[in-house]
Formats: sequence, structure tokens, C-alpha cells
Amino acid sequence: MRLRVDPTKCRGYAICLELAPEQFSADDWGLVQAYGTPVSTSDVAAGQRAIDACPYQAIQWVDGNSRSPRLRLPLVEVNTAQVVS
Repeated sequence: MRLRVDPTKCRGYAICLELAPEQFSADDWGLVQAYGTPVSTSDVAAGQRAIDACPYQAIQWVDGNSRSPRLRLPLVEVNTAQVVS
């Protein structure tokens, strides 16, 4: 498992950086990024504490094969035969 920080939700409180410094870093603007490396068994508890402490719920677990979750939208069929006049 890996940790992922949603950049649209992170507000730079950096609580996660204090709780799990081996999994996160801060950029020049103070926003946190996860290293994206697999979390060792001994660091899982610290990673979960970081998830639980994030005030904006910007951190989540992702599986080891994916760096970011993919949003799957349903296909929409468009009927182009109907023309509105």
C-alpha cells in the first residue's frame, strides 16, 4: 500500500509530515506530497494516524500498483438523430 495526498484538498497544515515524516514532504508553498513509495509494515500505523489527523481528509491509501486512483465515469450514449428546431 502507498499513501496519496489529494493536491486539491491539501491546505498545508502538515500534521501528516509531523506524524509520518518518512512518508511525506512539503513543497515550496508548504503543501504536502506523499513520496509514493510502498509503506513498510512498521510505518502503517503512522500512515493511518496521518490520514486520521488530516483536517481536510486529503490523504488516502492506494494499492501498490497505482500512483493515483482513476475516476471511472459511466458512458453516456448521445442520440444525434434528434434535432431540436
